[in-house]
Amino acid sequence: MMCSVKGCDFKTMSVEAYAAFLHLHYELCAKKSGWSTQESCRVSFVNLPKENKLTMILLAETVLQDLMIAHETGHFKEMGAHQ
Repeated sequence: MMCSVKGCDFKTMSVEAYAAFLHLHYELCAKKSGWSTQESCRVSFVNLPKENKLTMILLAETVLQDLMIAHETGHFKEMGAHQ
């Protein structure tokens, strides 16, 4: 399964790389929509506060798992399946 970003392959992307990808695009989308994120989080992924970085890694892992399942089965899990 390929993402729409040139050269981005979610099948081979590490969880940490995908977390950094999500962080970058979250900040870019927030800026476009006029949302002001916390100043401590307006940094590169490697410089995020420890808890924020861990949260992004866990989010990335969850999303990648769900994307792979959706790709294999043709449908997404129900909301809250990971809770």
